[in-house]
Amino acid sequence: MTSKLLARNELERLIKQNDLSITLKQVEQTDRASSFWSQFNLICVNKIVQNFVICNICQTIITYRSATGTGGLKKHSISCKKTSSPKATQSTITTYYGKKPSIVPVKLKKQITDAYVDFILLDSRPFKIVSDVGFRQLLQIVYNAGKCSSNLGVLDFADALPHPTTVSRQIDQIYDVRKKQLVDWCRTLDTYAITVDMWTEKFSGIHFCGVTIRHVDINFYLHSYCLGCKPYTLANQTASNVRKFLDDLLLEYGLSLNENSFITTDNEPKMIAALRGANRIGCADHYINKILEHSFTISNSNCTEVIQVFEAVKSLVGNFRRCHRQIKLSRKLQTFSSTRFSGAYFMLNAFNSIYDELIDVFSGSHSNNFESIDRDLLSDLCQFLQRFDQIITILSDETQPNLYKVIPLRDILIDHCVSKSDDIFGIKK
Repeated sequence: MTSKLLARNELERLIKQNDLSITLKQVEQTDRASSFWSQFNLICVNKIVQNFVICNICQTIITYRSATGTGGLKKHSISCKKTSSPKATQSTITTYYGKKPSIVPVKLKKQITDAYVDFILLDSRPFKIVSDVGFRQLLQIVYNAGKCSSNLGVLDFADALPHPTTVSRQIDQIYDVRKKQLVDWCRTLDTYAITVDMWTEKFSGIHFCGVTIRHVDINFYLHSYCLGCKPYTLANQTASNVRKFLDDLLLEYGLSLNENSFITTDNEPKMIAALRGANRIGCADHYINKILEHSFTISNSNCTEVIQVFEAVKSLVGNFRRCHRQIKLSRKLQTFSSTRFSGAYFMLNAFNSIYDELIDVFSGSHSNNFESIDRDLLSDLCQFLQRFDQIITILSDETQPNLYKVIPLRDILIDHCVSKSDDIFGIKK
């Protein structure tokens, strides 16, 4: 498997080529940060921080890992300042790989913008595709090809584009190569963590299972790969069948659930039963989300006022979205989804943020439903749920291990749920 961390020679090549995947990131200056960090920038490839930094003065690439400290950077900083001219100013990364092309003429810029808008409209593509790394790399290659073929006269690029069948076959070939690399990498692991999620596609009724693997290497870098997202093809979802499905999928990569592996799943009874005997860890986000879901959906939860607000907003949002009138609003309303973490918060917060715009929108029975909503309770409820959403977001971070955060964050939520004297009645309950 091609690592997300590149070697020095690969980074030098990409920087010299002015590759679009290369970006520089300044280290946030804090009271505890070393003073010489202002001389260096972290090197990122596709937004992944590498184990190297670049000196802003001499453009030297230097190895840096947080685990080994900044001793090497300090030595370079001292030697670099000794050899640098006192009149020298701080250089930029552009001096390392050459100057950027001249500014695009206004007329050409407009032609490109018009063509891009036509592309979005004709092919129904998302607006943000222009920001995607792969799309930009494609345009750069097309641009370079245009420069190389300038002596050929008018060229129809349709002749240079691959046929969809060719693309399909090449994707299959790349998949086979990458899977073999991933299998070889998995066979070298002594310890690893597996994450499993199962869900049902509501329109087709097809069950799916997604499995990912995570491993922290000796440099404390977190590797994360998807092993599969496949239809669940067994007859039913009994514990034995679920376990068999997972064991078979892991076996494709030479993996198994043993004493050196851990597996994280939701806390549904079938998953607990299926993984009995394995080192299973319940998903903390799932625990929090289920607690919130029960508060809003179970009638005997003793949160009568909160449930009334939740049901009123849920009904109004569902009706409003079915009428296709959202274009008149400054913000899109969100429907409630029990399978999405913080689903209740997203729906209530969106509704609360444009509450004043909705006053004259509803009529008839919907108007009565809208007027029954306690605005103060709605606002306080959104503020109360915001802390839960923040913690769910922290625990959902896939760039670093999070298990050690669970207990401290749990204590924060417990303190957050303690009733305060200035809480309104609905929040206190």
